[in-house]
Amino acid sequence: DARTYKKLILFWGVYPLKVGRFSGLTDTLKKCIQQVKKHGLAARGDKAVIMLTEDNNIYNSNIMEILKVK
Repeated sequence: DARTYKKLILFWGVYPLKVGRFSGLTDTLKKCIQQVKKHGLAARGDKAVIMLTEDNNIYNSNIMEILKVK
């Protein structure tokens, strides 16, 4: 959502990316890594921390994944 995106821009070290809706957690994580690579935010071998929330609450993520970029 545009409001959340604009708020996240203000956080140091956070690079928000607008993405569409995905089907399921596995698909969402896969698409997030693709976006990170596409925007040059990580390269192969880097680790990416992905924070997600089901209700778009900026301060309360309920899913956190640390993934190695392949």
